[in-house]
Amino acid sequence: MGRTGSMGSMKSRGARKTLAPARRRMLVERMAGVPFPNLLGMKLVKLVPGEARISMAGVPKLHQYQKIVHGGAISSLADTAATFAALASVPDGFDVITIEFKLNFLAPFASGKAIATGRIVHLGRRTCVSEVSIKKPGSGETIAVCLFTMLCFQVVPFISGSQKHGRQHDITLYIEGDGQIAVIAKPFYPPSLYRAPSGGLEPGEILETGAAREAHEETGLDVKLASYLLVATVVFTCPDKPAIEWHTHVFSATTFDRTLAPTDHHEIREARWADPSEFATFGAIMRESQRGGLLYRAALHDQVAKIHPLFQH
Repeated sequence: MGRTGSMGSMKSRGARKTLAPARRRMLVERMAGVPFPNLLGMKLVKLVPGEARISMAGVPKLHQYQKIVHGGAISSLADTAATFAALASVPDGFDVITIEFKLNFLAPFASGKAIATGRIVHLGRRTCVSEVSIKKPGSGETIAVCLFTMLCFQVVPFISGSQKHGRQHDITLYIEGDGQIAVIAKPFYPPSLYRAPSGGLEPGEILETGAAREAHEETGLDVKLASYLLVATVVFTCPDKPAIEWHTHVFSATTFDRTLAPTDHHEIREARWADPSEFATFGAIMRESQRGGLLYRAALHDQVAKIHPLFQH
Protein backbone atom coordinates (compact mmCIF):
# COMPACT_ATOMS: atom_id res chain seq x y z
CA MET A 1 0.00 0.00 0.00
CA GLY A 2 1.24 3.48 -0.79
CA ARG A 3 -0.01 7.01 -0.91
CA THR A 4 -1.21 8.45 -4.22
CA GLY A 5 0.01 5.48 -6.21
CA SER A 6 1.66 5.39 -9.62
CA MET A 7 2.37 9.02 -10.38
CA GLY A 8 5.78 8.22 -11.85
CA SER A 9 4.21 8.18 -15.32
CA MET A 10 3.31 11.85 -14.89
CA LYS A 11 6.96 12.82 -14.87
CA SER A 12 7.94 10.54 -17.71
CA ARG A 13 5.16 11.73 -20.01
CA GLY A 14 5.26 15.36 -18.94
CA ALA A 15 2.64 18.04 -19.21
CA ARG A 16 0.73 18.31 -22.48
CA LYS A 17 1.82 20.97 -24.99
CA THR A 18 -1.39 21.08 -27.01
CA LEU A 19 -5.02 20.40 -26.19
CA ALA A 20 -6.42 17.76 -28.51
CA PRO A 21 -9.99 18.33 -29.76
CA ALA A 22 -11.27 15.25 -27.90
CA ARG A 23 -9.68 16.42 -24.64
CA ARG A 24 -11.09 19.93 -25.09
CA ARG A 25 -14.55 18.55 -25.79
CA MET A 26 -14.38 16.36 -22.69
CA LEU A 27 -13.36 19.29 -20.47
CA VAL A 28 -16.00 21.60 -21.95
CA GLU A 29 -18.63 18.92 -21.29
CA ARG A 30 -17.29 18.43 -17.78
CA MET A 31 -17.61 22.14 -17.07
CA ALA A 32 -21.14 22.17 -18.45
CA GLY A 33 -22.12 19.09 -16.44
CA VAL A 34 -21.00 20.22 -12.97
CA PRO A 35 -24.00 21.73 -11.15
CA PHE A 36 -22.32 24.17 -8.75
CA PRO A 37 -20.38 26.33 -11.27
CA ASN A 38 -23.55 26.49 -13.36
CA LEU A 39 -25.54 27.53 -10.29
CA LEU A 40 -23.15 30.46 -9.86
CA GLY A 41 -23.34 31.34 -13.56
CA MET A 42 -19.73 30.53 -14.46
CA LYS A 43 -18.72 30.38 -18.13
CA LEU A 44 -15.60 28.86 -19.66
CA VAL A 45 -13.92 31.63 -21.69
CA LYS A 46 -10.48 30.21 -22.55
CA LEU A 47 -8.82 26.82 -22.21
CA VAL A 48 -5.28 26.03 -23.32
CA PRO A 49 -2.57 23.89 -21.71
CA GLY A 50 -1.49 25.64 -18.53
CA GLU A 51 -4.21 28.28 -18.55
CA ALA A 52 -7.97 28.60 -18.09
CA ARG A 53 -10.26 31.62 -17.94
CA ILE A 54 -13.66 31.53 -16.28
CA SER A 55 -16.17 34.37 -16.09
CA MET A 56 -18.89 35.03 -13.53
CA ALA A 57 -21.44 37.83 -13.30
CA GLY A 58 -21.91 39.85 -10.14
CA VAL A 59 -25.64 39.37 -9.69
CA PRO A 60 -27.74 40.07 -6.57
CA LYS A 61 -28.36 36.37 -5.82
CA LEU A 62 -24.62 36.03 -5.12
CA HIS A 63 -24.49 39.03 -2.77
CA GLN A 64 -23.84 38.94 0.93
CA TYR A 65 -25.43 41.44 3.34
CA GLN A 66 -23.16 44.31 2.21
CA LYS A 67 -24.51 43.90 -1.33
CA ILE A 68 -21.24 42.65 -2.78
CA VAL A 69 -20.53 39.18 -4.14
CA HIS A 70 -19.97 36.68 -1.34
CA GLY A 71 -16.39 35.56 -0.76
CA GLY A 72 -17.45 31.95 -1.11
CA ALA A 73 -18.62 32.57 -4.67
CA ILE A 74 -15.34 34.31 -5.52
CA SER A 75 -13.37 31.44 -3.97
CA SER A 76 -15.37 28.96 -6.05
CA LEU A 77 -14.63 30.95 -9.20
CA ALA A 78 -10.92 30.86 -8.39
CA ASP A 79 -10.99 27.14 -7.63
CA THR A 80 -12.73 26.39 -10.93
CA ALA A 81 -10.15 28.38 -12.92
CA ALA A 82 -7.27 26.67 -11.13
CA THR A 83 -8.82 23.24 -11.64
CA PHE A 84 -9.39 23.63 -15.36
CA ALA A 85 -5.92 25.10 -15.91
CA ALA A 86 -4.58 21.93 -14.30
CA LEU A 87 -6.94 19.62 -16.19
CA ALA A 88 -5.77 21.19 -19.45
CA SER A 89 -2.16 20.43 -18.48
CA VAL A 90 -2.02 16.93 -17.00
CA PRO A 91 -1.64 13.89 -19.27
CA ASP A 92 -4.60 11.78 -20.32
CA GLY A 93 -5.75 9.49 -17.54
CA PHE A 94 -5.01 11.96 -14.74
CA ASP A 95 -7.39 14.02 -12.64
CA VAL A 96 -6.87 16.72 -10.02
CA ILE A 97 -8.48 17.79 -6.77
CA THR A 98 -7.73 20.85 -4.62
CA ILE A 99 -5.99 20.11 -1.33
CA GLU A 100 -4.99 23.64 -0.23
CA PHE A 101 -5.44 27.26 -1.28
CA LYS A 102 -4.71 30.80 -0.09
CA LEU A 103 -6.83 33.70 -1.33
CA ASN A 104 -6.40 37.44 -0.82
CA PHE A 105 -9.36 39.75 -1.44
CA LEU A 106 -8.17 43.08 -2.84
CA ALA A 107 -11.31 44.86 -4.01
CA PRO A 108 -15.10 44.42 -3.65
CA PHE A 109 -17.08 43.00 -6.55
CA ALA A 110 -20.77 43.86 -6.77
CA SER A 111 -21.86 43.98 -10.42
CA GLY A 112 -20.68 43.51 -13.97
CA LYS A 113 -18.37 40.63 -14.78
CA ALA A 114 -15.33 39.08 -13.14
CA ILE A 115 -12.74 37.07 -15.07
CA ALA A 116 -10.62 34.49 -13.25
CA THR A 117 -7.41 33.47 -15.03
CA GLY A 118 -5.75 30.34 -13.71
CA ARG A 119 -2.17 29.51 -14.70
CA ILE A 120 0.00 26.52 -13.80
CA VAL A 121 3.27 27.53 -12.11
CA HIS A 122 4.44 24.03 -11.17
CA LEU A 123 3.48 20.55 -12.32
CA GLY A 124 5.12 17.77 -10.35
CA ARG A 125 4.76 14.03 -9.89
CA ARG A 126 1.96 14.20 -7.33
CA THR A 127 0.95 17.85 -7.07
CA CYS A 128 0.57 20.93 -9.18
CA VAL A 129 0.45 24.58 -8.16
CA SER A 130 -1.85 27.08 -9.86
CA GLU A 131 -2.02 30.85 -9.42
CA VAL A 132 -5.27 32.68 -10.12
CA SER A 133 -5.99 36.35 -10.60
CA ILE A 134 -9.57 37.63 -10.68
CA LYS A 135 -10.09 40.96 -12.42
CA LYS A 136 -12.82 43.28 -13.67
CA PRO A 137 -12.38 43.18 -17.47
CA GLY A 138 -13.35 46.80 -18.05
CA SER A 139 -11.15 48.59 -15.54
CA GLY A 140 -8.59 45.83 -15.05
CA GLU A 141 -8.98 46.20 -11.28
CA THR A 142 -7.86 43.10 -9.38
CA ILE A 143 -10.56 41.60 -7.17
CA ALA A 144 -8.51 38.76 -5.71
CA VAL A 145 -5.30 36.77 -6.12
CA CYS A 146 -5.03 33.12 -5.14
CA LEU A 147 -2.56 30.24 -4.95
CA PHE A 148 -3.78 26.64 -5.20
CA THR A 149 -2.11 23.29 -4.53
CA MET A 150 -3.76 20.31 -6.19
CA LEU A 151 -3.31 16.59 -5.94
CA CYS A 152 -2.75 14.91 -9.32
CA PHE A 153 -3.74 11.27 -9.50
CA GLN A 154 -4.05 8.61 -12.15
CA VAL A 155 -7.58 7.43 -12.87
CA VAL A 156 -7.13 5.29 -15.97
CA PRO A 157 -6.45 2.04 -14.05
CA PHE A 158 -9.79 2.12 -12.26
CA ILE A 159 -11.94 4.18 -14.65
CA SER A 160 -11.16 1.88 -17.57
CA GLY A 161 -12.17 -1.12 -15.48
CA SER A 162 -15.38 0.31 -14.13
CA GLN A 163 -17.71 -1.76 -16.29
CA LYS A 164 -20.48 -3.53 -14.39
CA HIS A 165 -18.85 -6.96 -14.73
CA GLY A 166 -15.21 -5.90 -15.00
CA ARG A 167 -14.67 -3.29 -12.30
CA GLN A 168 -11.26 -3.39 -10.63
CA HIS A 169 -11.49 -0.49 -8.17
CA ASP A 170 -13.43 1.00 -5.31
CA ILE A 171 -13.74 4.41 -3.68
CA THR A 172 -13.69 4.04 0.11
CA LEU A 173 -15.05 6.94 2.17
CA TYR A 174 -14.27 7.84 5.76
CA ILE A 175 -17.28 10.11 6.36
CA GLU A 176 -16.82 12.28 9.44
CA GLY A 177 -19.54 13.74 11.65
CA ASP A 178 -19.15 15.06 15.20
CA GLY A 179 -15.98 13.06 15.78
CA GLN A 180 -17.49 9.80 14.52
CA ILE A 181 -17.23 7.82 11.27
CA ALA A 182 -20.18 6.48 9.27
CA VAL A 183 -19.89 2.70 8.85
CA ILE A 184 -21.90 0.05 7.03
CA ALA A 185 -22.58 -3.68 7.34
CA LYS A 186 -23.07 -5.98 4.36
CA PRO A 187 -25.84 -8.61 4.58
CA PHE A 188 -23.33 -11.45 5.00
CA TYR A 189 -21.23 -9.72 7.69
CA PRO A 190 -21.14 -11.37 11.12
CA PRO A 191 -22.74 -9.45 14.02
CA SER A 192 -20.81 -6.40 15.24
CA LEU A 193 -18.75 -6.10 12.03
CA TYR A 194 -18.82 -2.77 10.21
CA ARG A 195 -16.51 -0.89 7.89
CA ALA A 196 -16.26 2.36 5.95
CA PRO A 197 -18.62 2.53 2.95
CA SER A 198 -17.23 2.00 -0.54
CA GLY A 199 -18.34 1.66 -4.13
CA GLY A 200 -17.31 2.08 -7.75
CA LEU A 201 -17.60 4.75 -10.39
CA GLU A 202 -19.88 4.22 -13.35
CA PRO A 203 -18.26 4.44 -16.82
CA GLY A 204 -17.54 8.10 -17.58
CA GLU A 205 -18.68 9.27 -14.15
CA ILE A 206 -16.86 12.19 -12.51
CA LEU A 207 -15.04 11.25 -9.32
CA GLU A 208 -16.87 13.68 -7.02
CA THR A 209 -20.26 12.74 -8.51
CA GLY A 210 -19.66 9.01 -8.19
CA ALA A 211 -18.36 9.27 -4.64
CA ALA A 212 -21.38 11.32 -3.57
CA ARG A 213 -23.75 8.84 -5.26
CA GLU A 214 -22.17 5.84 -3.56
CA ALA A 215 -22.17 7.58 -0.18
CA HIS A 216 -25.87 8.33 -0.51
CA GLU A 217 -26.74 4.80 -1.64
CA GLU A 218 -24.88 3.17 1.23
CA THR A 219 -25.54 5.67 4.04
CA GLY A 220 -28.23 8.12 2.90
CA LEU A 221 -25.81 10.99 3.65
CA ASP A 222 -24.99 13.94 1.41
CA VAL A 223 -21.22 14.27 1.57
CA LYS A 224 -18.36 16.41 0.32
CA LEU A 225 -14.90 15.00 -0.32
CA ALA A 226 -12.34 16.51 2.06
CA SER A 227 -8.97 14.89 1.33
CA TYR A 228 -7.42 12.07 -0.67
CA LEU A 229 -5.84 9.84 1.98
CA LEU A 230 -4.21 7.04 0.01
CA VAL A 231 -4.45 4.53 -2.81
CA ALA A 232 -3.87 0.83 -2.18
CA THR A 233 -3.28 -1.91 -4.74
CA VAL A 234 -3.67 -5.60 -4.06
CA VAL A 235 -3.73 -8.72 -6.24
CA PHE A 236 -6.46 -11.22 -5.33
CA THR A 237 -5.74 -14.80 -6.32
CA CYS A 238 -7.94 -17.86 -6.37
CA PRO A 239 -7.17 -21.39 -7.61
CA ASP A 240 -8.19 -21.98 -11.24
CA LYS A 241 -9.19 -18.32 -11.72
CA PRO A 242 -7.31 -15.34 -13.17
CA ALA A 243 -5.66 -13.02 -10.64
CA ILE A 244 -7.44 -9.70 -10.09
CA GLU A 245 -5.48 -6.51 -9.50
CA TRP A 246 -7.65 -4.28 -7.30
CA HIS A 247 -7.23 -0.54 -6.58
CA THR A 248 -8.79 1.19 -3.57
CA HIS A 249 -8.83 5.00 -3.44
CA VAL A 250 -9.52 6.25 0.08
CA PHE A 251 -10.95 9.70 0.79
CA SER A 252 -12.07 11.48 3.90
CA ALA A 253 -15.42 13.22 3.53
CA THR A 254 -17.62 15.53 5.56
CA THR A 255 -21.37 15.88 6.02
CA PHE A 256 -23.85 18.05 7.87
CA ASP A 257 -26.32 15.15 8.06
CA ARG A 258 -26.70 12.85 11.05
CA THR A 259 -29.54 10.61 9.89
CA LEU A 260 -28.30 7.40 8.29
CA ALA A 261 -30.77 5.86 5.85
CA PRO A 262 -29.21 3.60 3.18
CA THR A 263 -31.12 3.38 -0.10
CA ASP A 264 -29.34 0.28 -1.46
CA HIS A 265 -30.96 -2.37 0.73
CA HIS A 266 -29.65 -5.20 -1.44
CA GLU A 267 -26.00 -4.33 -0.69
CA ILE A 268 -26.31 -2.73 2.75
CA ARG A 269 -27.86 -4.36 5.81
CA GLU A 270 -27.27 -1.46 8.19
CA ALA A 271 -25.44 1.85 8.60
CA ARG A 272 -24.54 3.60 11.84
CA TRP A 273 -22.09 6.05 13.39
CA ALA A 274 -19.02 4.57 15.06
CA ASP A 275 -16.42 5.98 17.40
CA PRO A 276 -12.84 5.72 16.05
CA SER A 277 -11.97 3.40 18.94
CA GLU A 278 -14.47 0.80 17.65
CA PHE A 279 -12.40 0.16 14.52
CA ALA A 280 -9.99 -1.98 16.53
CA THR A 281 -12.87 -4.38 17.22
CA PHE A 282 -13.96 -4.32 13.58
CA GLY A 283 -10.39 -5.19 12.51
CA ALA A 284 -10.19 -8.07 14.97
CA ILE A 285 -13.42 -9.58 13.63
CA MET A 286 -12.17 -9.21 10.05
CA ARG A 287 -8.93 -11.01 10.85
CA GLU A 288 -10.73 -13.81 12.69
CA SER A 289 -12.86 -14.43 9.58
CA GLN A 290 -9.79 -15.41 7.49
CA ARG A 291 -11.70 -14.21 4.41
CA GLY A 292 -9.45 -12.56 1.83
CA GLY A 293 -11.65 -9.53 1.27
CA LEU A 294 -12.07 -8.82 4.97
CA LEU A 295 -8.37 -9.36 5.67
CA TYR A 296 -7.69 -6.76 2.99
CA ARG A 297 -10.14 -4.32 4.59
CA ALA A 298 -8.46 -4.76 7.97
CA ALA A 299 -5.02 -4.09 6.49
CA LEU A 300 -6.38 -1.10 4.56
CA HIS A 301 -7.78 0.48 7.71
CA ASP A 302 -4.45 0.01 9.47
CA GLN A 303 -2.87 2.23 6.83
CA VAL A 304 -5.67 4.82 7.04
CA ALA A 305 -5.36 4.96 10.83
CA LYS A 306 -1.73 6.04 10.49
CA ILE A 307 -2.67 9.26 8.69
CA HIS A 308 -6.31 10.05 9.52
CA PRO A 309 -6.53 12.68 12.30
CA LEU A 310 -9.44 10.99 14.12
CA PHE A 311 -7.29 7.91 14.74
CA GLN A 312 -4.25 9.76 16.05
CA HIS A 313 -5.35 9.90 19.71
